[in-house]
Amino acid sequence: MSAATGSRRSVGGVLIWSYVAVIAVVAGVGFVTVRFLTPRLFERRLTGMGFGAGGPRHNQDPFADPAISDSLNRSLTIAAGVAALAGVLLAAGVAWWVVRTLSARVHAMRDATHRLAAGDHSARVAEPPEAELADLALSINTLAETLEATEQNRARLISDLAHELRNPLTTIEGTMEALIDGVMEPTPETFASVIEEADRLRRLTDDLSLLAKGQEGALQLSQDRVDVGDVVSAVADRLRSQFELKGVTLSVDVPPEAAVVGDADRLAQVFTNIVGNALTHTPQGGSVAIWVRSGSEVVVRVTDSGSGIPADQLVAVFDRYTRLDHTRPGTGIGLNIARTLVNAHGGTIAAHSDGPGAGTTFEVVLPSA
Repeated sequence: MSAATGSRRSVGGVLIWSYVAVIAVVAGVGFVTVRFLTPRLFERRLTGMGFGAGGPRHNQDPFADPAISDSLNRSLTIAAGVAALAGVLLAAGVAWWVVRTLSARVHAMRDATHRLAAGDHSARVAEPPEAELADLALSINTLAETLEATEQNRARLISDLAHELRNPLTTIEGTMEALIDGVMEPTPETFASVIEEADRLRRLTDDLSLLAKGQEGALQLSQDRVDVGDVVSAVADRLRSQFELKGVTLSVDVPPEAAVVGDADRLAQVFTNIVGNALTHTPQGGSVAIWVRSGSEVVVRVTDSGSGIPADQLVAVFDRYTRLDHTRPGTGIGLNIARTLVNAHGGTIAAHSDGPGAGTTFEVVLPSA
């Protein structure tokens, strides 16, 4: 145990000693008040009743006998002491119950956080009636839910990544074994297929490396004057054959110039991920429209007529590992990469949708050059 930890005081101990201090002060004040003020008030009352000098009953002194006066004082002392002791005991009982109740709730929250730290993301805390503790319990439960969802997404990502890595590796391995055994001819097409699978592996590892650098704040970007319209048009031209193959209409509307300061290759990666995502979620016969406008900011909108996004998932789609439809291929990191790169350019990215089946619009806003 460290010195700092050893010098700390428990909440229960602080509360108990606070109660004891308050109780002692109240009991002391009560005792002094009863013991010394009551006789004076009693004498004043007797004077008002005519006893004492000048009164009609001045010849009748109720305290003529010293034993009576002493008995009254002793009685008051005993009564004040009993009252003070009873107050202390009762208040101490109440303090013990309050401290025990609060300590039990605090300990439950502590145990829940320890379980979360140990990897048990199912830990939850019952919300107590106290407003402050209820807020703390709600925060712990929200954290637990977030950690649990992140862990589930991470597990799915590992599974998806294993699948994405296994396919090209299996193809490369099978092709090379066939070449070695002489089963397959060493034609340019054969080597091209191996290169294509190796390129898939390279792109996947590059994406993972980019995410790691973005999280560490080590992402390096060029600072060139870039025409976003040209970047978007180039991305659309490169993907147009995939749209035609699937039977999805692609339209592009760009201004003569929409300049920003940034990295053209990284911006191309952003719009490739967004437009590719739109194509993935748009069925045959649907459409995807890319719209660019320039002013004080450069705004790029990619609108599709696809499956749409539930309202509660419009922010989560940009989180790492998130995939709304696990039946479709992918690892769920494309939009997270897009957000990482847009943020690195000082911009923002958001998704808008009226719900499932209503299509989706992704909007990227970048500072104009």
